[in-house]
Amino acid sequence: MLKTVLIIGGYGKVGGSIAQQLYRKTSLKIYVGGRSYEKANTFCEEYCPQAHMGKEEAIFIEGTVAR
Repeated sequence: MLKTVLIIGGYGKVGGSIAQQLYRKTSLKIYVGGRSYEKANTFCEEYCPQAHMGKEEAIFIEGTVAR
């Protein structure tokens, strides 16, 4: 059974909506990936406030695609 999900661009429009829905409706461990720690942290504080209380774990994973 799926227990963990990584959402690349997880604090943007589409990824953020997916992250919020999964946070509210599942018990998955949600990882939010992107290029900005500040944006990811603000997103998690605003939309997943219980993540820091043990319901789910929301963390930031920095990522940039190299060319």
